[in-house]
Amino acid sequence: MKSEITNPKDNQELLEDINFVLLQNGCDELTFIPRIEGTYLVETEDVFEALKNKRILIVDDEPNLIRAEFAALYVATGGSAMLLVATNETNEELARKILAIEPEILLLDGNMGVIYGPTVAQELLKQGYDFKIFAHTHGSTRDFRKVGVEDKIEKGLPRLLEDLTMKLHPRYKTDI
Repeated sequence: MKSEITNPKDNQELLEDINFVLLQNGCDELTFIPRIEGTYLVETEDVFEALKNKRILIVDDEPNLIRAEFAALYVATGGSAMLLVATNETNEELARKILAIEPEILLLDGNMGVIYGPTVAQELLKQGYDFKIFAHTHGSTRDFRKVGVEDKIEKGLPRLLEDLTMKLHPRYKTDI
């Protein structure tokens, strides 16, 4: 599948909702909604039924690099995806922010400046989280595995949606 950004003419309200969240997180606005293989995501929502209404949180320090991913996830979840941009907080402070949001699923970047994803995951595990954590990185997942995070979701479209849909299926077994 090839991912591209195109301009849907009848989804202005959805685009405004997405841009509201992006702007709150210091991202540039999108002028288009993601489109995969020539089909608008809003026309293929049934393909991603496993994601519908899931409170999925993406945590990353480079919001403009993941804004298309967030937009696609926002559409696929029916508006329940969330974005948290990690800035200069400590690992523990970021863990507290994540716990306060109460996601069902967390996509956690590995290296976020002074913040280290595996350390944040370890802190969440110590505090008794009850949601699924996925490493969301192009880098190594070795340190994530050491703290108990066994799954990885590749960055980029359409892989993000494909990986999440597959890994939320009850018959899925970890592969990182």
